[in-house]
Amino acid sequence: MANIQKATSGSSSDEVPAPYINNRANPPKKAPRKTNKSGNTNVASVINHAQPRDPKLAERASQIFEAVAARVEKCLDEANRLSTAGNIQQSDCTDADGNLSPASAALAALPWTQPATYKQKKPFESERQIYAHMSAFILLVAHYAKQEIPAAQRDTDECRLILPFEKTDINPSDADDDTRADLILRTRRAGHKVKLQPNPSYAGTFCVAEIKSNSSTKSLNDARIQLFDYSRNIYANQHDRRFVWGLTCCGESASAYIISNYRAYSSPAIDITDATKRREFIRLLVGWSLCRKGQLGLDETIVPCPDIQCQAIHVPSGSDPEVPALYYLTDVIMVADKLFGRHCRCFLATPNRPEVPVSVENPVVPSVVIKDSWTICGTSEEDDENSGLEADLAPETLVNSGEVCSEINILDKINGVLGSNTEYNGLYPTLLNGGWVRQPSHTGKVLDCAREILFGLDDEQKRRTPFYFHVRYAMEPIGEPLNTARSASELIVVLCDAMRCHKAISDECSILHRDISDNNILVVRNDSGVHGLLIDFDCALDRSAGKPHGRPERTGTLPFMSIGNLTNSDIPRTMLDDWESLLYLVCWYGTFGISNNCEDWNCRHHISQWCIGYEEEIADQKRSDLSTIGGFYNRTVSGFGKHDSNIGDGERLNTLAVHLHKYMFFNPRFGAALSIPCHGTQIHRKDNDDIFLIKEKDEYDNGIGLVNDPENTKEPSKPIDPFEMRVKEEQTISQDLLTVLQHHAKQARKELQVAK
Repeated sequence: MANIQKATSGSSSDEVPAPYINNRANPPKKAPRKTNKSGNTNVASVINHAQPRDPKLAERASQIFEAVAARVEKCLDEANRLSTAGNIQQSDCTDADGNLSPASAALAALPWTQPATYKQKKPFESERQIYAHMSAFILLVAHYAKQEIPAAQRDTDECRLILPFEKTDINPSDADDDTRADLILRTRRAGHKVKLQPNPSYAGTFCVAEIKSNSSTKSLNDARIQLFDYSRNIYANQHDRRFVWGLTCCGESASAYIISNYRAYSSPAIDITDATKRREFIRLLVGWSLCRKGQLGLDETIVPCPDIQCQAIHVPSGSDPEVPALYYLTDVIMVADKLFGRHCRCFLATPNRPEVPVSVENPVVPSVVIKDSWTICGTSEEDDENSGLEADLAPETLVNSGEVCSEINILDKINGVLGSNTEYNGLYPTLLNGGWVRQPSHTGKVLDCAREILFGLDDEQKRRTPFYFHVRYAMEPIGEPLNTARSASELIVVLCDAMRCHKAISDECSILHRDISDNNILVVRNDSGVHGLLIDFDCALDRSAGKPHGRPERTGTLPFMSIGNLTNSDIPRTMLDDWESLLYLVCWYGTFGISNNCEDWNCRHHISQWCIGYEEEIADQKRSDLSTIGGFYNRTVSGFGKHDSNIGDGERLNTLAVHLHKYMFFNPRFGAALSIPCHGTQIHRKDNDDIFLIKEKDEYDNGIGLVNDPENTKEPSKPIDPFEMRVKEEQTISQDLLTVLQHHAKQARKELQVAK
């Protein structure tokens, strides 16, 4: 299903421009704030993040850096002398193996590093000229770094070379858009030849550099925005990626970036033409060559198993968090394809180690789903003063305090309350193992969180940084996407199971799901037939006694978000918001088909507007679409069944949608007149209230002659919001909606039985 969203990004010179995305909803349309939540610039510690943290390795890295920097500068000086004298020959540029020699690399890098270049009116005709210069400089550093790395370590994972790809300005084959990356870097073992690399792909990318021909503010901001686009593709193609490194080069000015789940951090600008300042760029490259893989942004708890052609993943054990359970990945069913956010990934896996290498001919049958994501705490969208980390707050202290809530806590409660009730078996995930991920380090296993990733931030930067933790858990059963339902009858049965479970979880566990969508209801097939599975409690709210009941943050998935959710209303979220989301889901599938393969879906029907634009605009569209029974049918329901033969003529979903709409917005229990407070989608007043009566003579009358009739004057009644009125009847209306859905599911099951 396509999802078109309108996002904004900042452009001030002192902020990293990028959207701050909370959950899966768009940022609200409001005036830009002084503080951009997505980025920090001039973070001196960014280069330090690339340096080994083990004191002995750090000392060795410092020695190697000094040696490499000295040799690079000597080589550049010699190349400059020869270039000025015109004494270098093309035959001197390659060695016997056809690899670039240091002299040729230095000569190629020279124009990028010389102050004289930038004294010209137009140093470079285009940014393309810089690609080769920057690549050559990186190769030169790699050449000398390799020579300084002990031979015994060159064929291990402890050390590596940072090498550019041969092709530049390229759209890698695994990109999901048409953006073209200027320069892509990858890592290779230190024993590899120092040369340009073939076949660039985001799956094999370590870092992307965005290059501009000049260092203007506009160029820098454009480079940052493009860099973020590339980084999103890296996240999408590397499921062991915890954070991404990036580079911008605008003329003679280079910067390094750490792009994490919720913010981006850039180093101070490095003047490549100044030999002293250029050392920082060399220190960055050498640091990348010698630090732990975790400092490169990789997850060291996802381990390649080349002998069986798959990967092993460590999942925290419920009995002992220090001793993880080991699973073997068989497939990736959800990737982290957003730049910022929870970066939720889902894998199919088995706890049994494959006996033979995994292949198409020898597949592994998965038995569990592993969910990997990041849980955020300690943020406030409205108050930057309370949005980040206390400088002295230890991550373990915060986790052990119970203040950090994740889906694990929710599932633990659901399993504990409903586990003995066989009526709901298989309708919600059963938690097998899970907890907070701990990454290996030089001091032992450490909690994988913002504090560990961004260890060098000062107190002010910590305060502005969301505190997020890495969580991972294994669950069963395994389901299929909702769009694999084979008919409208199957779809209705699955939806009914999910919402029956939803109500039980709300009533008996006091947990509100808050994200009913096509991604979060699955189809499960087994010997007993087909049934539904309600998943993804990341956005769930525990409404138990003693828990906060105030307005929650905007959560959900377009186009299924409720009107109250879209407007970020003060009205508390209830089960009715989730039932409203279910109505939108039925309308979406009825209109575009269960398979959702309608290529021009966004042009065929007005409900495509439910996922285009800002939240308030979408809410207005939905208010209009749902405002009357007849209007809802004529404008929305009458088009069901035109784009998917699996739902027949649409009559089954047609009738279901009409009934859900009626009992949600015009429930007969509360009267038939449209003036009933619980009815409709628009704010209104009680009958017989004339809101146009004038209490006093209009001071802006200007002689028109309108005067007040003292006998008919009365105070207009308070506006009535039907959404607020319905909250008071949450249990009654939600039970009616479940009864409606169960009635349709009963008929659907009969049809499925006959079809057998």
